[in-house]
Amino acid sequence: MSICERKALLLSGPQYHNERKPITAQISRSYEHIDPLGIAIVSTVLEKHGFERKWLPITPKKVDKLEKYIEEVGFIFISARHFDTSLAQKVIKMANKHGKTTIVGGYGPTFNPSAFEKATVRVRGEAEPVFKQLMDDLLSGKPEEIYDATKLPPFDLKDYIWPDRNIFPSSLLPGGNRFKRYPQEWQRGCKNWCSFCSPVRLQKRGVRVRKIPDIIAEIEHLKLKKGDYVFSTDLNTTAVPSEELGELFRHLKDRGIRWFTEGTVAPLLEDLENGGNLLRLMSAQKEIGGCYSFLYGADDLVKERVAGSLDKKVALLKKAVQVFREFSIPLNFSIVLGLDHHQYPETFFQTALILEEANASNIFFQIATPYLGTPWGNSVYREGRVFETETTHFNHNQPVATPKQMTKEQLQQGTYWIIRQFNNPEKIAKTARANLNSSVMSRNPTLGVFLSGLLWGFERYLSILELSARGYVDKKTQKELDAQFKAWQKRKS
Repeated sequence: MSICERKALLLSGPQYHNERKPITAQISRSYEHIDPLGIAIVSTVLEKHGFERKWLPITPKKVDKLEKYIEEVGFIFISARHFDTSLAQKVIKMANKHGKTTIVGGYGPTFNPSAFEKATVRVRGEAEPVFKQLMDDLLSGKPEEIYDATKLPPFDLKDYIWPDRNIFPSSLLPGGNRFKRYPQEWQRGCKNWCSFCSPVRLQKRGVRVRKIPDIIAEIEHLKLKKGDYVFSTDLNTTAVPSEELGELFRHLKDRGIRWFTEGTVAPLLEDLENGGNLLRLMSAQKEIGGCYSFLYGADDLVKERVAGSLDKKVALLKKAVQVFREFSIPLNFSIVLGLDHHQYPETFFQTALILEEANASNIFFQIATPYLGTPWGNSVYREGRVFETETTHFNHNQPVATPKQMTKEQLQQGTYWIIRQFNNPEKIAKTARANLNSSVMSRNPTLGVFLSGLLWGFERYLSILELSARGYVDKKTQKELDAQFKAWQKRKS
């Protein structure tokens, strides 16, 4: 292989895209953007083999602009999810036209390999177990069509490969890097096995944790300053054993690093009841270092326990909000709507009532989206209920499959209705008052803003206004739901 051929283009899809609300989607992108770690790990492996590398995002409506970069390299590595399948397919077609070698991995080819059959190579499952064989074959010019890690043991995180973050551009705005959220992986796997969750199927059963000294060493390598942000990309951080988690949190706190993470609340509540220190270590009430966002996938509030889960209980919501508020830790809920047992309009009303009583800092509403590889997703596909073919519409903001007990229009309008309930000016102000205290705001304004929920409330309020202006929100249906909810509340009281 000549030196000029050791050039690779690394591609990954956008983290957020919603063509229905292009203006406020810009705000969402700025809030949600984190550099993709999977493709950065690929870059580390390529660097060790002497490859020149360039990373670019695959942006909808701008795929054709990638052609000039494709022409300049010998290899194109694509990290693909279901969401970016259609975008990846366009890139693969373009690369094939120029006789380039394409290697695609991620959730897309793992659970839907036939959609990527035009690629030169498909990697299924975690890439680390097959990296060595893949690179040997690529360099010898004899790659296999499929490298299937789903049939191999899970990758041992003691051999974790640090991602190559140098491929990502710095912010062009003055001081923009000061607010950058540095993504980091602490563990893989989850003790819950929710029926609609695809990440747990990719990561397999069981929980794997990186060695804490290795995590700390990577943090030190980043040369973060006091007040910088780390974003844990973990599926469930609280699945990490409490002693190891305490060691990590203590280091972050002592260094004055702010972090965002995700997990279930039950282990933290149990740790507190048993005299543990995790929530105190997470709290940034009196200092800079601490947790500035804890996302809890409460998911389904219609059943007492989420299908397939171990510790996702509706009964924990109110207590969790109270405890997290006591420690000034912003608690965000992710709620799923449109599962097979959900009914219109009762599910929306019941969910709204439970969340109103809890009064968390932030609530993210997601439309149930079927993915191949999950028990629920497979059944929806098997029953022929998926009507959407454009994969970028699988964004959890619009229906892509027909629900069992409501129409797709009812699911969409019901979701818009419940977003309105928690993101109108009056509710935004009420949430801010409930979750904000003056002492925290005076000492740590950044934490105060995160506790208030104002940032996301403002974004979602503007989103509803934009969706209404573009004709997606049916005003007549919204008024009917408002009236029905008031009548429903009276019957309940």
